[in-house]
Amino acid sequence: MPAKEQAHKGHKAAAKEGSRGSDVPDRQALDGQSQPAAIIHRASLDPRAVTPHEARQLQRTVGNQAVNRLLAGNEARVGEIGAVGGEAIIQREVGDASKLAEGQYAQVGKGETIKFTALAAGCMAVTVAYADGGGMGYHFAMKMDNAAQWSEFLSVIGKKGIAEVQLSSDFIGQAQGWYVKYNIEELEADTSVGPRSYASLIEEYKNDKALTDAGWVYASGSVSDWFKDKLGATPKLSNKTDVEIKFS
Repeated sequence: MPAKEQAHKGHKAAAKEGSRGSDVPDRQALDGQSQPAAIIHRASLDPRAVTPHEARQLQRTVGNQAVNRLLAGNEARVGEIGAVGGEAIIQREVGDASKLAEGQYAQVGKGETIKFTALAAGCMAVTVAYADGGGMGYHFAMKMDNAAQWSEFLSVIGKKGIAEVQLSSDFIGQAQGWYVKYNIEELEADTSVGPRSYASLIEEYKNDKALTDAGWVYASGSVSDWFKDKLGATPKLSNKTDVEIKFS
């Protein structure tokens, strides 16, 4: 075969091979990331199995709110595992009862104490004393996923009897603070939905009239009645930001 023809065929073969190769993903690139479906499957089984890198990758795929709900679906550990777009992606865990931080909870026995880190503006300390002794505390944070926090709070309490409830926040009864939902027509507490912060509500409803028309209220009396209906005990309200509770 003439050299010129051999060269021509060689170029065509190389071009064909190059074209075929361009359709094949780079193996090294694939090894460096996991497929979203696989991550979601592992997270549904155990949120602790998701790495910070995978959480950030998943956030870019399905959104931060979805990731927070997914990772909060289990009484797992809490701790910031990354941030994308200025929002934290979190997995939750039992906190240190001697310095309970934002987004964390702790349970203690009879005679033991829960001490919260100083409540930042808008944060809320919710403590529940169990009927058979001991209790739990949750450090609610305005800028974390409110629904996920409330869901976890309820899951920790479970079916335990509640003797006493205390709410502490400088933003209870404040228009920029914590809201609870009421059925406006029946004037009854809608306890199927947990407390929400003004920051999260205004992001959803866009203006004050829309969120109040939807039944969200912030008056301290309404908040107190809502918690009584939900938990079966009238809460003690406090605006203290340094909270330390000893459980009998």
